[in-house]
Order: sequence, then structure tokens, then C-alpha cells
Amino acid sequence: MSTPNRQPFVGRWIGQTIGPLAAAHVWDVIDRGSFYEIRTRWEGEGVAHALRGRPLDDARFEIHGSEATFTATLVDPLHFIIPGWDTNDTRGFKGPEYDVVFSRPGLAELMARQVWEQTRAGLSQPRPTPNPPGLTFIDPRISRKPAVRPACSLRTLRQ
Repeated sequence: MSTPNRQPFVGRWIGQTIGPLAAAHVWDVIDRGSFYEIRTRWEGEGVAHALRGRPLDDARFEIHGSEATFTATLVDPLHFIIPGWDTNDTRGFKGPEYDVVFSRPGLAELMARQVWEQTRAGLSQPRPTPNPPGLTFIDPRISRKPAVRPACSLRTLRQ
């Protein structure tokens, strides 16, 4: 069995929720050997939260939530999609969950919706199965640090 080539996921990603108008998801993905450390925050916020991703193969990794397992799928070198990732927890647990398209910062962000429309039918949906204790996606062993905010982003320029 070969080791997945995880370099395509490493680095900064900007996530766009497909559905309602929402702040961008800002992710910094770091390869930690057996897992990805994912520092995530909402655009405009300075505090990052740590997630863990488990590589599956060259084009996919999983994030284990407390009630579901989400699969991130690389659809091209500049985009990956997580179906159902924008859960209703930020909306008082009311309403549906939405897919999120993650793009490399810059021009790739402008193609997020088109990429989603072209690939959504073949993506793995979240598996709503409870996960055992210790597999939750927020990893308490990874300390939270303030995120460095870039001077300017493409999203800022469009406003």
C-alpha cells in the first residue's frame, strides 16, 4: 500500500459556502505525518481553531465530527469540496447544511460555484454516524493561536 501524496492539500485555502451569504472559511492545512492539522477561522476573525483530517488517498481526506464524518475531495489542483460542511450550528441549529468549496486564494475563488456545479453529483455525502470519543474534529491537543490576517484578500477587493 502506498502512502498518499498529501502535498496537494497543504497550504492556505479559502472556503465559500454554496447557499446563503456567509463569511469565508479560512483554512491553513499542515501535514503532520499521520494526519493534517487544519487551522480554521472565519474571515475577519483572528482566533483559529484546530481540526484534524485523516488522509484517505491522494485526493481525499476525512474529518470526524461528533455526529458525522465529512469527506474532503480534491476536484482539481485549485479546489476541494466538503459536502454538508457548513452546518446549521452557526444558525441556532435551524435550517439545512450547505456544501463548501475550498479554493486556493486568488482567481481560483472566482470559479468556486462553477466547480461545485460541475462536480457535486459525484461527491461523498457526510456519513451521519456517531464517532467514538477521541475522534471529534476539534483536537484539544492542538493549542489555539491567533491567526495572522493577510493585508488584503480577493474577497476584500470584490467588496
